[in-house]
Amino acid sequence: MAKYFMFPCQSVGKFWPSLFLGVALLASSGCATMMAKAVTNASLVDPSRRYAATTSVQLLRERPREPYKVIGYLETLGNEYVNSEIFLVENMRAKAREIGADAIVVHSKGRTTVRGSDIIQLLEGEAIKF
Repeated sequence: MAKYFMFPCQSVGKFWPSLFLGVALLASSGCATMMAKAVTNASLVDPSRRYAATTSVQLLRERPREPYKVIGYLETLGNEYVNSEIFLVENMRAKAREIGADAIVVHSKGRTTVRGSDIIQLLEGEAIKF
C-alpha cells in the first residue's frame, strides 16, 4: 500500500529523477540573477558593407603596424558580478567574430561606472580587418 501511495502509477517512478531535477532547477532560478552577464554592442563604420563571420579574432592592445581597416566600434557592458576583464574581452571577441573582424584593438581597460543603482563594467575597442 505504501508503494502505491508514493507512486500512484508505475510510470511516475521512471520519471522521478527528471521530475526532481525540474523542480530543483525551478527552485534555483532565482539565483540566476547573481550570474556574471555581459553584452557587446557594435557600431559598424559602413553598415552597407557586410563581412563573412570569422573563426578567429586576435586581441591587440595597440594598433598594428601592418595596414588595416576599422570596420566597427565595440562596447562591452558587464553587470556587477563580472569580476574579470577577460570575461568582457571574450564577449567582445565573440561579437567581433560575428561581424567579420580579424582582430580587436582594446582601447580602454575595463572600468566601472555607476548608472543609477547599477554598477556597470565597461570595455571599449575597435574591430579591424587586415
